[in-house]
Amino acid sequence: MRGRSVGSRDRAAARPPLPDPASPIGVILVSSHRAGGPETVAVVGAAGQTGWAVTAALARRGVPVRAVVRSAAAAERAVGAGASSTVFGDLADPSSLVPAFADAGAVHVVPPAFDAAEEEFVGNAVDAAEAVGVRLFGYHSVLQPDDPHLPHHLRKNRAEVRIRRSSLPWVALRPCMYAQTPLRLLRGDGEPRLPFGTGGRFSPIDLLDVAEATARVLTEPGYIYGIYELAGPDHLTMAEMSALVTGSSEPGEPRTAAETLRGRGFMKWAAISDLAAMFAHYESHGLFGSPAVAGHLLGRAPTAFADVVGRLGANV
Repeated sequence: MRGRSVGSRDRAAARPPLPDPASPIGVILVSSHRAGGPETVAVVGAAGQTGWAVTAALARRGVPVRAVVRSAAAAERAVGAGASSTVFGDLADPSSLVPAFADAGAVHVVPPAFDAAEEEFVGNAVDAAEAVGVRLFGYHSVLQPDDPHLPHHLRKNRAEVRIRRSSLPWVALRPCMYAQTPLRLLRGDGEPRLPFGTGGRFSPIDLLDVAEATARVLTEPGYIYGIYELAGPDHLTMAEMSALVTGSSEPGEPRTAAETLRGRGFMKWAAISDLAAMFAHYESHGLFGSPAVAGHLLGRAPTAFADVVGRLGANV
């Protein structure tokens, strides 16, 4: 049976209320429909790191983007990325998603990271997308979502199943760790400290490549019902990445999961548990894949980690 579960009702009640849609900041800022032009893509989480990049990539293609956000500050940030309109919507509140998705041709969902309610959030978005009849449902997943040692990966795996069992045409993007992530860790304040050991290998992918590939599968024909694994061209240990970023292959004592979360500005015990499991897995096994799919979608080789380092410098 569809509808909001007790869990989502409790979570929605615990969150600050969404602004009144009739208030100045609740109004769609710019008309989201262009007569005779490209169809609108509604991006959930458009103000976050990934959603911002996807919004910018879509805007570069001339696609009108409706940013589905939860605050005026997020709306402003999404407009800065190129969103042509903003609307308030909350993945925990299904009733807010139907009007947010109305008349959109496609919906792309970037859920909040490490949230224990991700499956429920995605289910709410699927229900709303089905209700309004969007052409395509896009989902930001993760590389190797079926790994039993990574709880947050498994949630994404179950969310993918929920999407595949819907009536919607869909696409799923499964990126590896962003190249920007080790850059932030290694160029943080003070002595560089990683949250795990340096032995595992990774295929870090440039966030801009992820965004470009996502924009392509959301807007061009021939990609529906596809699962796209996105990995960079390298297979590097954190020690090797550290040498490229800092000139030293010894980035200091590992920081804990709690320290890492505090550095990102939030603290959730479930997230700490997930991060601890992820760090243990990364230390022993890493996370790597093939660049072939990304190369096909980009029409070129994915950006090498060293090139991301050279492009961004200290600007991460």
